[in-house]
Formats: sequence, structure tokens, C-alpha cells
Amino acid sequence: MCNLDTKYMYLSIFIRNALNVCRKKKNLEYAKVVYKHIQNCQYYIEKSLGSYLVSMFVECGGIYDAYSVFKTLTY
Repeated sequence: MCNLDTKYMYLSIFIRNALNVCRKKKNLEYAKVVYKHIQNCQYYIEKSLGSYLVSMFVECGGIYDAYSVFKTLTY
């Protein structure tokens, strides 16, 4: 049975891998789906993930999406 830290680690790895696929394929629609999943799960977006989301959206051509993520980040 997994503890909470292990589940969080696996979810984090899954999200980063999914975002990496979006970034490599420059698939904006799939990137939006993954981001919506992050929002629906109320997954905490730490600084490194937030920065990755912003750069991924920019590379996929989603400037407005990148800006909306950027506005939610706290530094």
C-alpha cells in the first residue's frame, strides 16, 4: 500500500511526463487537457512545475494560456 508521499511522487512523475510529451509534440490541445486535470485535482503547482507549464504553453503556441498560468504562480 502506498503512502501519501509515494502517491504524490507518482502523480508528479506522470504529470511531468505528460507535459513533456505535449512539449515535444507541440500539442496545445493535449497540454490544455493535462493542465485542466491539474486544476481539477487541485494539484499544488510548485515553482518548477509552474515554470515548466509556462514554457510548455509558449512552445505549443499558447501564449494566453502561458500568461494565465504565470499569473497564478507565487514567487
